Amino acid sequence: VFAQLKDILPSLVIHLIEANIEGKESESIQLSNGIDVHWHSSLTNVPYGFNYFIAHEFFDVLPIHQFIDIGKNEWREIFVDIETETKSLKFVKSPNPTPASLAYTQLLGGGYKEFEVCPDGLLIIEEVSRRVKTNGGGALIADYGDVEIKDFTFR
Repeated sequence: VFAQLKDILPSLVIHLIEANIEGKESESIQLSNGIDVHWHSSLTNVPYGFNYFIAHEFFDVLPIHQFIDIGKNEWREIFVDIETETKSLKFVKSPNPTPASLAYTQLLGGGYKEFEVCPDGLLIIEEVSRRVKTNGGGALIADYGDVEIKDFTFR
């Protein structure tokens, strides 16, 4: 693809966000065709200016909070714990409301039995939107899924 853009390559600067060190090493080899590539651990470290943001399945790797309605619109957060005997992972329901369950479930309308939210994703898309509005550019975000609301999607 970059070979088709040879006229603009000298002015092209790529800023990649990656928390995985191994991913950085493998991608830097693939993108080292004379293109100025900078690695960042978060969006806040990427310089402001005219940008095009491209994200593919990016939001799927961000942490989430999951909640379940135990009746009478009372919510409990779901956590991951370790099964003592088998040392395998298991889901557990918090015995009491958590700060997150009290904060996020107030945003819900009726009819939900399960709910999940990605606070980091909300902050990131807000920052991307702000940067595009202020500095120009655009965003292409591909994240596959169904149109209807699903129950828990964490696997």
